Amino acid sequence: MPATPFEVQLSRCINVGLLCTQERAKDRPSISTVISMINSEIVDLPRPKQPAFTARKITQDTDSSGQSQKTCSANDVTLTVLQGR
Repeated sequence: MPATPFEVQLSRCINVGLLCTQERAKDRPSISTVISMINSEIVDLPRPKQPAFTARKITQDTDSSGQSQKTCSANDVTLTVLQGR
């Protein structure tokens, strides 16, 4: 079953977004190139490189009561520290 025009445009936007988030700045397209890609003026888009990621070791912190706490979020994806000024 061929892709619908919506699916083609969605896939194109995702591909452009991945190109814009390449780890190395020199691998990212310029804004004028991005606009041309989105407007389908550039037909053959380059494939994005393997996304960069980091492996983080989960450490155990001990609070003042002696209980250990993990220093990661519940889903092991993000770490947020809320602090007032």
